[in-house]
Amino acid sequence: GDVKALQAELHAERSVNEALRARIEALEAAPAPAPAVAADGDQAARIDRMTRQLDVQGIELVRLRKTVAALRENLRALRTLNSQNLADPAAINRAMVVELDSIRVQRLAEVAELDEILAELDPIVSAAQGGHANA
Repeated sequence: GDVKALQAELHAERSVNEALRARIEALEAAPAPAPAVAADGDQAARIDRMTRQLDVQGIELVRLRKTVAALRENLRALRTLNSQNLADPAAINRAMVVELDSIRVQRLAEVAELDEILAELDPIVSAAQGGHANA
């Protein structure tokens, strides 16, 4: 029963992942709105692209957090069963390894998200600092 429930959750997560990929493709294919000021057109396009990336990454982060919460709940259930001498200690260890792996994935996703943001902001900040230096 637990295996089937976990397989159903995995299938649901895969469906969500496919929907997110479709949304990303749709966002990338959608034309960007015209910038309000022609001189800031490049910056406006960058900001628009970053906003779309943040929206998608926010959805991914929510999914990762849900996964971690589900894994923690699974671990609690395994501990309860173990305290009643109904669970296998190896199953608890496997659940803990999976939880640690999911936390590592979450951390790596956050680092990648910050790297993307910094990469997009660096040229904007450099241009702004160059503009202030010339003024």
